[in-house]
Amino acid sequence: MYIPRFIYIFNPSFGAQNRKMNSSLTQSVPQLVSNLPIESKDHDLIQKVIHLASQERKIGVEILELLYEIEKRKAYADLGYDGLYSFCIHELRYSDSQAYRRITAMRAMHELPELKEKIKKGELTVTTVSQVQTHLRQNKRKGIHPNRAEKLDLFKTMQNLSSHEVEKTLQTLNGEEVTVLLTIKLEPEMQKAWEEIRNRSAHATHGQPTEILNMLMQEWLKKHQPKTEPEKTDAKTKAETDDQQLASVSNDTRAKTEVTTLLKKGAVRQLTGSLRARKRPSRHIPAQTRRSVLARDKNQCTNCGSEFALQIEHKKPYAKKGDHSCENLKALCRSCNLRAGIREFGTSKMRRS
Repeated sequence: MYIPRFIYIFNPSFGAQNRKMNSSLTQSVPQLVSNLPIESKDHDLIQKVIHLASQERKIGVEILELLYEIEKRKAYADLGYDGLYSFCIHELRYSDSQAYRRITAMRAMHELPELKEKIKKGELTVTTVSQVQTHLRQNKRKGIHPNRAEKLDLFKTMQNLSSHEVEKTLQTLNGEEVTVLLTIKLEPEMQKAWEEIRNRSAHATHGQPTEILNMLMQEWLKKHQPKTEPEKTDAKTKAETDDQQLASVSNDTRAKTEVTTLLKKGAVRQLTGSLRARKRPSRHIPAQTRRSVLARDKNQCTNCGSEFALQIEHKKPYAKKGDHSCENLKALCRSCNLRAGIREFGTSKMRRS
């Protein structure tokens, strides 16, 4: 009986070279990170996961080769399965989508062997190959038959793209409107809230989910969207503000006289009572300062460039008596802010907080 040359991945006794790995990469995570400075820990952890991801891609390609051989021989029939799809789900424990993607990618890789090295290098993912192969199969049904070179060019176009970017590109090629399917699972309380919003906004949205979602998004953005430029406060604006403060205290002439005296002495805090003298400033960063920092940093994380879940971070930590001046503040996304906290205070403290 012929055994494929790549069956060794399931045979522990095959090839001593497959058991030789750098000791720093084969250690368990606790062994790897113990008794090392944090910089060394981070470096070794990152190198380990990069190595494992590379190995995962290579193993993934070998699994696709094995699946092709199994399908060619119909070897799944000996185990009582009616097809490769059922074999992948019940024997290999893949989900429906995982089985479909691997089978589709396997057939594409057999048709175009050049894809093998691209998957190994990470230039193409199994998901991307499956998406493009499905697109080609649908076009074939429409009577569109690209040649081999055109197929390779299409796969090359999709290199290093996310699955969403691939989907959008394929929709554009098909002349379709670029859309995104959004599926949301609502808990009971959220369902009640959704129904109430749907009912109350029926005149404006006609109860259409897309219209309701658009309305909620626009309202949220209107309330929370940072301003593109920091607000400028000139002498005239300051004078108007002072006049408003004067008017709000009292209409009594004597009160106005006392207020004017306080303003001249720079005692606005005593007048309004809104900013009480404290031994230490509040942790809360004023809204105007937040807007100024976000505008200065172009509404993106100064570390990674993300615009998601932005937070304001103190360069000199508040816990170490850092102030709220714009010079001491910067915009960070939630992940980078947590990372900065871990580097400053350690993992254990950040977990407690």
